[in-house]
Amino acid sequence: MLFIRVTPPYVIFKIMIRSVKATSNYLSKHYKGKSFIGRQGENFNKFNIRVEKGLSSIFKDRKLKKRNNRKVSISNINSSLSGLNINYSRFIYYICRNNICLNRQMLSAMALSEKKSVASLLYLINYK
Repeated sequence: MLFIRVTPPYVIFKIMIRSVKATSNYLSKHYKGKSFIGRQGENFNKFNIRVEKGLSSIFKDRKLKKRNNRKVSISNINSSLSGLNINYSRFIYYICRNNICLNRQMLSAMALSEKKSVASLLYLINYK
């Protein structure tokens, strides 16, 4: 008597999906690290370690870039307000209190290009 074990089709489909995902993950990793030189480009384990480290530093660098841009915009706003006898924190407080929806990046652009518009904002928020 001969027993033939038949695997159900949904199991085969799961295996196919898993293999496709693994292949696409490998290819995307390989594409990200294709320019590695020396042992990191040839040895699979070293290659994986290097790609993972690169991906983590990409995430970290995006956060640092946002933080640095925010610092620059705040310093731009503060420098334009120094001639108007108001400090940055009080200016932001009055902006928020009067429901003026301008983010710091827009305020920074206004402070650099149009100094009179920042003065008109002070008039709009009834400062002094």
